[in-house]
Amino acid sequence: MLRLLTLCSFALLVACDGGSPPAADKPADKPAAKPADSEKPQPKDRSQAALTTTKETMAGVAFSIDLPADLKRDVNDRDKYVNWTFADGNPFIEPSITAKVVEPMMLPRDLEAFARSLVSPGNDKPPLVVARKEELPDGGMIGVSERSDGQFFKVEAIHRAGDKAVRCTVIQRTGTGRPDDKPIPSFAATRAWAEKICGSVKLE
Repeated sequence: MLRLLTLCSFALLVACDGGSPPAADKPADKPAAKPADSEKPQPKDRSQAALTTTKETMAGVAFSIDLPADLKRDVNDRDKYVNWTFADGNPFIEPSITAKVVEPMMLPRDLEAFARSLVSPGNDKPPLVVARKEELPDGGMIGVSERSDGQFFKVEAIHRAGDKAVRCTVIQRTGTGRPDDKPIPSFAATRAWAEKICGSVKLE
């Protein structure tokens, strides 16, 4: 009798389980593959983008600046600046152009103070170096800082007319020194192009 009950219990268990063996443990998910360099966003070469004179007025100060076409324009009236980025590009890795009206009392007191501001706060590795610093005929200054690996530059120019001043800045960063970071395309030519932009500002 006991043997018959045992056989019936076993038959019932198999019937309920579908007669299939226990499922094997599900294999662990594999980590996602690291994207290839070709899949990462890449900046476009802007060094040959043609420039056209554009007129602007900010905080009552009228000025002109030479800019490429097809830019996205953002205005901040409170902080008195205009920013332009390429409408068809990635603003995080392509040139950003800014013109800001500043009070003369807020400007660097001399060329050396201006040069120090170009490499502040100094967290880059390799460190930023000043590639250009000079005074302009209008009483302003122009300077350039850059990384030796070609992943960052900043061009800045201050233009003055009486008690008015406009600061132009062009910045581009494509990396922070990681092994897979790429330099700015046509670095020297793009930097020279940026210098033309900031050097073109004229107060009216």
